[in-house]
Amino acid sequence: MKINEINIQRYGILQNKVYTFNNDTNIFLIFGENESGKTLTIDALSRLLLPKKPDPSKQPGKFGFKDNEINRVDYFPEGYLMMTDFNGKERKLSEKGSFFDGLDIPYKSLRNIFIIRNSDMFIEDEESFYKNVTNHITGMRIEDIDKIKQKIREQNRLTGKLGFSNRESDFKLADRLKEAESLSQEIEELMDESFREQYDTLEEDYLSCQEEKSRLYQQLEEYEQAYYRELYEKGDYYYNQLLDAKEKLRQLASYTEDKLNQWNNCLRDLENHRTELKEKKDKLDQLGQKHSEIVAQKEEREKTLAQYEHKITGIQELEPELEKAQQWKENLAGKDKSQKIMLNLWKFFAVLFGITLMGVLVNPESWIYILSGILALPTLLLVIPRITFARESSQFNKFMEKLKHKVASCGIEGSSLDQIIRNISTIKSNRDAIHKEVYEKLLPRQNALQENIKDLEGHKLPELTEKINSIDKEIKELQLSLGVETVDEFSAKLTEKQKQERILENAASVLDSIFSQENNQRSNSLSGESSDRFQKLIGNNLDFWKQKIDELKKFADKAPGIRYSQGEIANLKTNIKNLEDKMEEINKQIKSYHDKLDEIAKRAEKALYPDDTQEVICRTTKNLEDIKRRLDKFVSENDMIKEAAKSIDDIFNEIISEEQEKMQELFSKNSKLQHYFSELTCGNYHDVTYDRETNQLFCWSKDGMVLEAEKLSGFAYDQLYFSIRLVLAEKILGNKQGFLILDDPFIKADYNRLSRQIDMIKRISALGWQIIYFSAKNEVKEVLSQDIDSGQVHLFDA
Repeated sequence: MKINEINIQRYGILQNKVYTFNNDTNIFLIFGENESGKTLTIDALSRLLLPKKPDPSKQPGKFGFKDNEINRVDYFPEGYLMMTDFNGKERKLSEKGSFFDGLDIPYKSLRNIFIIRNSDMFIEDEESFYKNVTNHITGMRIEDIDKIKQKIREQNRLTGKLGFSNRESDFKLADRLKEAESLSQEIEELMDESFREQYDTLEEDYLSCQEEKSRLYQQLEEYEQAYYRELYEKGDYYYNQLLDAKEKLRQLASYTEDKLNQWNNCLRDLENHRTELKEKKDKLDQLGQKHSEIVAQKEEREKTLAQYEHKITGIQELEPELEKAQQWKENLAGKDKSQKIMLNLWKFFAVLFGITLMGVLVNPESWIYILSGILALPTLLLVIPRITFARESSQFNKFMEKLKHKVASCGIEGSSLDQIIRNISTIKSNRDAIHKEVYEKLLPRQNALQENIKDLEGHKLPELTEKINSIDKEIKELQLSLGVETVDEFSAKLTEKQKQERILENAASVLDSIFSQENNQRSNSLSGESSDRFQKLIGNNLDFWKQKIDELKKFADKAPGIRYSQGEIANLKTNIKNLEDKMEEINKQIKSYHDKLDEIAKRAEKALYPDDTQEVICRTTKNLEDIKRRLDKFVSENDMIKEAAKSIDDIFNEIISEEQEKMQELFSKNSKLQHYFSELTCGNYHDVTYDRETNQLFCWSKDGMVLEAEKLSGFAYDQLYFSIRLVLAEKILGNKQGFLILDDPFIKADYNRLSRQIDMIKRISALGWQIIYFSAKNEVKEVLSQDIDSGQVHLFDA
């Protein structure tokens, strides 16, 4: 069982994180500094790999994970794992499935076996404690469980029944938790009141009132200046806009609607003529093709007609012999009827003659001889015409054979005279039909097609080409005279011209309205069409407008950002009185609110920091929210500690009652554990036994020494630790090698010990195990540098 690919599209800060593992080696180092996302990657890997269903032995989170495990993100990772099972089949794991689905094994047990981390417990001395838990999984050191349970209660300030302690040494934790819950509720009510009454904005409102009051008199002075500044800005803007539009209109004077229509008409006619020209050319090609087909068909039929004519010429030379054969055949047919009568008479006399011959043999009397002689004469006479008919029929057959050969040489077949005559008749009919088709159908069609082709090539196509060339010339003249290449460019110029005309008229109208009081007489005297009126307006007033704008220029920098408003000036004095009344009321509300905040700060400090190590400050609603978060966190963390302690207590109790029965198989002679332990220690230890009476493990060295597991060297103890994991993992995987995920398990080891532990990892991989090693420790990369360079270890950046 190997992991082929880790693909995490989105999970916390992780985006599009992909690791692909090949089959060249079994060790993959994923290296990165702290906070580079390694722990999140292992978290996502755990959720994708391990079961998603809630585990009743733990306090479930959203996905069935415990809160004190990795679980830093509250949603399932978007991504998948690609794995190869023991049958070589590739499987894809995502949110919908797990490789371990169907196994009745707790999530944490699976994680503790396949994902090896340096620190899984949140209590002090967690490395030692984690080893004890692992030993507990394998059935060892049960005598320490009660001590560990008691240590957990003491460190987490719990009673023997897992309730919160109220001892003085624990600063009355139970009472402080009750006070924290009560105070949190009071803060929530005060926050609701603050939200309704908007206490948090009182001081801001007071300062705003002061600032507003100090600005009011200054604004009164600035409004007068703002009036003349706005008048100058508006006049200067539209005067410059008018001059710019006037210049642009001069440059665009040649672009008119008439010329645009002329160009569009040319383009329309050009398109129509080109379409017609293409249609005519296509029609010419079709006519040419049809003409070629008719000519080919006509030639083929004429060839066939010539063949028939040749046959008929030969037949005409044989017509006398055919007539002779027909007469001969009819004559023989007449004789054949009389021959049948003569044959019957011959048969009659021949029978009588035979009877008399038999009588002579039986009774040779004279009268019988005479009768026999009389009957012999007609019998002989009747044979002679038959012989003559047979000779004549034979001569006819020979004549017919010669005639068949002559007819066949003309291309006519026939086994009999009647068939030959029918075939000759068919040939003559076919000859007449082909002659009619060639000269009455194909030849007229050929002539008509030739006339159509001649008309297209000689008249219609040249006329269309000449029209197209003429229109092209007209368009090029327009392009040259106007300086544009396309009608779209021309339209854009015309649109721009119309735009500038509108700008010009608008600017003149605005300038006229701005200075209308000074120039009232001139404006009222203008009349006529709109375009003419504005041209007159511009011509009569341009210099006057320029003069007035120059006079107002001295106000250009006065009262920046202020717009003149008579209504604002009237409201300023009223606002001053209102602000003073409001400031007095705000002062009263601020004092009452601050008194409540001070009381809450004192109570929160006593509940959270009974040893007076930190001061609680509460002056704003934001401070209230922070205090409530700290109070809620104080309560929830202690609740989590209590639940975690209870879960651990339950696990230990379950281990004590259930796991003892399974130890004998795990530590039996020639077991996998002994094999792995011997391999990892290079034969220094060859046997591991378990004493159920004392709940202890004993290891046998190659020198015959027996050592308790606790007395092994740190390195040998780690080797035993990994051997036990490998055996448990193989049992889960059906006695097959799989994978181990390491999260800096040797982070506290010095360089020499780390080197030996890395060698142990190499030996594990040599046994067929895939190792995915997450590390932020530079020494790990240094120890593996040669293996990385040689390709025995693949290095990835986290």
